[in-house]
Parts: sequence; structure tokens; C-alpha cells
Amino acid sequence: MLKRAVKQDSNQVILAVLQHLLFAQAVIGLCNTAKAFPGTSADRTQFLGTIGWRFADQADFPVLTDQKGLFNALSTILPLLDRQADADLGNVKAFFAFANAIVQLELNRWEAQRQRNLQE
Repeated sequence: MLKRAVKQDSNQVILAVLQHLLFAQAVIGLCNTAKAFPGTSADRTQFLGTIGWRFADQADFPVLTDQKGLFNALSTILPLLDRQADADLGNVKAFFAFANAIVQLELNRWEAQRQRNLQE
């Protein structure tokens, strides 16, 4: 499902997200699968690291933050992962970069809204 939602180059780098909702649903499903793992946090991390998370840029990230459930799925799975597990693997690093960016964008959006509300 992930492959149909993105355009990738020959090195499997994601150049563009073509179907934001489908992509977000796939990521949410992968996070839910990782949460259900009976193993360790390192096992969950390694599972998510098997997916190609490398993006050419973050141009699609603001649109992805609008996808219902994506922020919750990522912010829920991050504390359950082992940031040191296979930290030298590019896909593990890429997953953390993707997840952290999405979560931070949404937190920044919330903070900006809070600031606007205070000014009104």
C-alpha cells in the first residue's frame, strides 16, 4: 500500500507523496502493528526500520500533519521505540527523522494557534 501512495526513485528515496490519506493510513497501520509486537522496543524499532522512510525533502510533511490520526500514531509509538537499536541503519534514522518532523510540525502548529488565541 505504501508503494502506491508515493513516487520513489531507483534508490527507493521518496520523491513525493502522491496519495496523502493512503500514505497516512499505511503509516498508522505500521505503527499499530509495531505497538502490537510482543517483543522489545528494539524489535519494534527494527520492524519500522525495514520500511523505506527516506524522503528527498520534507515538502509533503505539512500536508501529512493534516491527516487524521497520523500525529497520534507517531506520538504514541515514539516512546515505545529504542532510539539506540540499529541506530546506524539509515532506515531507522530516517523513520525517526520522519516521525519527529511530523510530531514537531503539529506541536508547532498547536503552539502558533495558542499564541494567536492569546493575542485575540
